[in-house]
Amino acid sequence: MQFGKHIGKGLWAFADKALPALYGIGFILLVIRVLPEGEYGAFVVVQSLYMIIAALGSSLALQPLTKFGAETKENGAYIVAGLGMITAFFAAASLLTTAGRPFLVSLVSPHDEGKVASLLRYMPLLLFSGLYRTFAVSLLQTTYAVARIFWIDAVYFLGTLGLIAGMGILGRFTTASDLVLLIIAGQTASTLLAMVLSRKEMSVRMAFSKQALSQMWHFGKYTFGGSSIYSVFSQMDIFFISSFVGVAGVAVYSASKIFTRIFDMVAQVAQMFLIPFSSKAYKDGALEKMRITAEKAICFSTLLLLPVFLAMVFLPGTMMHLLYKGKYDHGAVIVQIFGFLALVSPWNVVLSNYIVGIGKARETFYYALLFLVVAGVSIYFLTASFGVAGASAGYVGSFTFITVVFLLYIQRFFPLSPRSVAARTHDFWVFVRTSIERLRTW
Repeated sequence: MQFGKHIGKGLWAFADKALPALYGIGFILLVIRVLPEGEYGAFVVVQSLYMIIAALGSSLALQPLTKFGAETKENGAYIVAGLGMITAFFAAASLLTTAGRPFLVSLVSPHDEGKVASLLRYMPLLLFSGLYRTFAVSLLQTTYAVARIFWIDAVYFLGTLGLIAGMGILGRFTTASDLVLLIIAGQTASTLLAMVLSRKEMSVRMAFSKQALSQMWHFGKYTFGGSSIYSVFSQMDIFFISSFVGVAGVAVYSASKIFTRIFDMVAQVAQMFLIPFSSKAYKDGALEKMRITAEKAICFSTLLLLPVFLAMVFLPGTMMHLLYKGKYDHGAVIVQIFGFLALVSPWNVVLSNYIVGIGKARETFYYALLFLVVAGVSIYFLTASFGVAGASAGYVGSFTFITVVFLLYIQRFFPLSPRSVAARTHDFWVFVRTSIERLRTW
C-alpha cells in the first residue's frame, strides 16, 4: 500500500475519526462538567455494557462482512447474512439485559442507588437505534467509501452534541436519563441518513446462502470470541472500580480516560484500511508488501502520537485542570499512566487488524484467553489495592502484554521489529513532504 496514493481517502478517514475527538471535547464541556458525579458515573457503567454488546455484535457479523465483502463484488449473500446475524444478536442482547436487569445491577454496580437500574431500561432502544448505522459503516468500508461514512458519523456525533447543547440551554439536561435519550435520538438520525447513503451498496442482488452464512459464522465465531475477551478487558476496569470504589470513582476514572480517545481514533482509521488491505494482500501472497505497510503504519502512527505522549506524561495536572476547572484534578496520575498507551497502541492496532485480515482468528482466540486471565487478575488486584490508579496501571500493563503476544505471532508470516519500524522514520518525512505538495496542487 503506497500511502501517498490514498491521501484523499486518508483525509476523509482522519476527518471521520476526528469526529469522536470533537465529540469527546464537547462531551467534556456539555456533559462531564454539568452532570453530578453520581449521574455521570452511572451513565458510564451502562455505556460500558452497551459498548461490550455493540462490539460483540460487530465482531460476530460485521468484521466477517468487511473481510468477505472486500474479497468479492458479488456480496449480496454476505450482506443478507451480516444484517441477519447482527439483528438476531441485538434482539437476544435486548431480551437478556431486560430480563436479567437485577442480576446485572448486582454484578456491575452493587452500591447502586437505582441510577444504573433505571438506565438499563433504555438498552434495547440504544441497540436498535444504531443497528443499521453500524451495519452500513461496515458495508461501506468494503469499498473504501470513506466520504459517505464521514457524513453518517457526523450526523450522529455533531447532531447529538447539538441536541445536548440545545437541551442544556433550555434547562432540560440534568440527568443521565436525559443524556441516554439524546444519544438515542442522535443514533436514529444517523441511521436514517445511513439508509440513504448505502442504497448503492444495497442495490446488489440479495440472496440467502447457507454457504455464505456458514463461511461468516465459521470466521465470525472466532472473531467473536476474541472480541468478547477484548471487550471484557476494555470495560472490566469500569466494573471493578464500580464494585470497589463506587460510581463516583467511575466518574473520575472515566474523566481521566477520555484522553485515550485519540488512540481509539487512530485505531479506527487504521481499521478502515488495514483489514481490507491485509485480506487482499494475504490472499495474493504479498507478504513483503504487508511487512512494509506494517512498518510504515506503526512508525507513522507513533510519530503522530508522540506529542500526545509528552503532554499526557509531563502535563497531566494542567490538562485536567483546564478541561474540568478543578472538578477532577485528582485524576492527573491516571492520565499520566494512560499516556504510555501512545507508544503501545500503534503496534496493537496494526497487528490486531492484520491478524483479522489474514483470517487467523482461531489461533489468536487462544492467545486472547491467556490475555484475559492476565488482565483480569492484574486489574482486579491492583484496583482492590490502589483504587482507580491501580486500575489504570493494570489496564496499560495488560494491553502491553497482548501487544507483545501479537508481535510474536506475526513473526510466523514476516519479520517485524522495533528497529525495522524505527528505520521508517525517513519514509514518514518523505510522506509529509509529498502530502503537502499534493495538497498544494488541489
